[in-house]
Amino acid sequence: PEADATLTLGDALSAPELEAGERTVELRNDDERPGSVFLTAFAPGKTEKDLTRWEESGMKGPAPARFLGGAIDVPPHTSVYYRIRFEEGHEYTLLDDERGLQLAFTPS
Repeated sequence: PEADATLTLGDALSAPELEAGERTVELRNDDERPGSVFLTAFAPGKTEKDLTRWEESGMKGPAPARFLGGAIDVPPHTSVYYRIRFEEGHEYTLLDDERGLQLAFTPS
């Protein structure tokens, strides 16, 4: 599919400026090793620490984030695609737990 935007995984995470609305997003692994990444939308005032606590509690209570997509073990130099609706002004976070990376971005 033709992507509206490309989110890149490697030594760092990168995302272009995104416009709000329905988008086809390419998640590209530019690294030499497989990669896993998740796209989340945290509830207002919540962080990755809240997400970790929630997971460790057995996922009791309301989730501090919505999981919008993700990929596990994406082979080097390959891509996966998602169709996602981004809300204007809402913060989204791309997480790579294996490498300890995260990137927050807000569509306009």
